[in-house]
Amino acid sequence: MNHRISRFQKKQMPGHMENDLTDEQLLDFYLSLPSKLRKDHFAETSQAAEMTGLSQRTIQLWIEGGLIRAMLVGGKYKVSLASLKAYLKRRING
Repeated sequence: MNHRISRFQKKQMPGHMENDLTDEQLLDFYLSLPSKLRKDHFAETSQAAEMTGLSQRTIQLWIEGGLIRAMLVGGKYKVSLASLKAYLKRRING
């Protein structure tokens, strides 16, 4: 079974659908995006911390705990902004 995401699917994919991807598919999605568009979907832990007003360590702990999705690319976590947003919404509503 081919788990790659077509170009059409990527263009049509709302951010919340990124949460439904396997780790391999999420990495394929990340690598397929032009660098300018990557910033719309992924952030480093320091950027995610700044965006949320939290510490970088908190973001790292959430990643390590499986609360938000991220992947290591070049030794740095790339945080799925869709995952971060979904987690923060669950915390507010939960």
